[in-house]
Amino acid sequence: MIKLACFILLVFLLSGCTYSNVPKNNSDFESITNIKQLEGTYKNKGDPNTLLSWSLFKKLNKNIPHESIEFIQVTIKNKTFQVNAINNNCIAHEEMFIYGRDFEIKNDVIVIYNNFSFLNSGEGLGPSFARTVIGIDKKGHGKIKHTTGGFVLYGLFLPIVGTESSEYRFTRTKLNKTYRHC
Repeated sequence: MIKLACFILLVFLLSGCTYSNVPKNNSDFESITNIKQLEGTYKNKGDPNTLLSWSLFKKLNKNIPHESIEFIQVTIKNKTFQVNAINNNCIAHEEMFIYGRDFEIKNDVIVIYNNFSFLNSGEGLGPSFARTVIGIDKKGHGKIKHTTGGFVLYGLFLPIVGTESSEYRFTRTKLNKTYRHC
């Protein structure tokens, strides 16, 4: 009976999972000392397969599918960065990110989303977190990292811990021009 109880306790303690997804030839984040380092034009399609616009634009115009955006242009003014979605050689969508409201710099990366919550569903409950950081990698390309995790007490007796971390690279282009609005 003691062996069975120890086995069940071991299952409880070891139940959990971790998932990680990174681009080929992944490179670490470069330290951000000035948001001016982000200025440039990046391909919207990243490695591995994702779109930069999905992470940056909370409310994209319904007439503009994310897949149609070719480039993301970032320009810096004081402690604000303007992000333009470029489609067919013109600005299809733009958003401003203001320091202190939309982002902050922590541990040399730019945090654009940071959330801690308490899950309370019919199947389980427990704390969870989600965080998105942006910056540039050591090779000068755009980089985003999404991290989520949580502890759930499933069925009110089975503890499960899980984390997911995904990193994406977005090629910085040589394009350096002024676009008009569509």
